[in-house]
Amino acid sequence: MCTTPHAEQCAQLGERDYRRNARLEDDMFIDQLQRIYGTAPQGSYFKIVDCPHDFGVYLDVRFTFDEAIDGHVEYLNRIQESTPCWDDVAKDLLARLSYRLTRYPLKVTHRAA
Repeated sequence: MCTTPHAEQCAQLGERDYRRNARLEDDMFIDQLQRIYGTAPQGSYFKIVDCPHDFGVYLDVRFTFDEAIDGHVEYLNRIQESTPCWDDVAKDLLARLSYRLTRYPLKVTHRAA
């Protein structure tokens, strides 16, 4: 699952304040999905997990459900549509929490062979 709406930038592993920003994104994304699609059906839930990677540990949003329960599968299908952008509620909360992504320009140096 994504950690932000699909048209939004997200925190990148290795950036300053990655963990804080990623956690804010994950919390806001779960909240926004539930505002749009309703609360997860009983017995299913969202969780934020640590995912080890060669470059460190990144955060990911997971939806835990029982595939034998039609309501869980239907909810999963709806939330997978996601949403392209942060809604006004999420934008306001992220701003109040001083969320900001710091992008550093990529410097590429070529050496002659």
